[in-house]
Amino acid sequence: MRIGSRRPKRNSRSGKCSSTILKTIMTTKNKKSANAEKPVWFITGWAGGSNELPPEPLDAAIIFATVGDLVPRALKAVRKGGRVVCAGIHMSDIPSFPYRLLWEERQLVSVANLTRPDGIEFLRLAPEMGIVTKTTSYPLRQANQALADLRAGRFEGAAVLGP
Repeated sequence: MRIGSRRPKRNSRSGKCSSTILKTIMTTKNKKSANAEKPVWFITGWAGGSNELPPEPLDAAIIFATVGDLVPRALKAVRKGGRVVCAGIHMSDIPSFPYRLLWEERQLVSVANLTRPDGIEFLRLAPEMGIVTKTTSYPLRQANQALADLRAGRFEGAAVLGP
């Protein structure tokens, strides 16, 4: 999943924020293949394929997906001075891309993990953005089965290992 944001628009008189646009890339199953994933942009009020640019540039984007091809696409989607954060544990190779995607002070960074307050804040906002999670639980002793089911596309969403 990838999340980006636009700065809240401020009312010139009161200085208060009037709106925030949030953007997410979610993976959905490709109907042609049971285990293929198709990244999809989601912005409150707009949705489109990952090969489409959003209606306005973003300040930042976070990529949780393991698809390296999303990095150049995310760089195209952020404004001058914007930041793309690769936050996944693993990612496929990032393809070569033209320097102009980094030009104008765009940043490409990676992080090992996010903070607990970041996660709490996101979970608070997720229902407001219409994000619905799907999980399939497995006991820890069935971790290999969970990986096999994931590879075979036998469930949607994420596998969760528990005691």
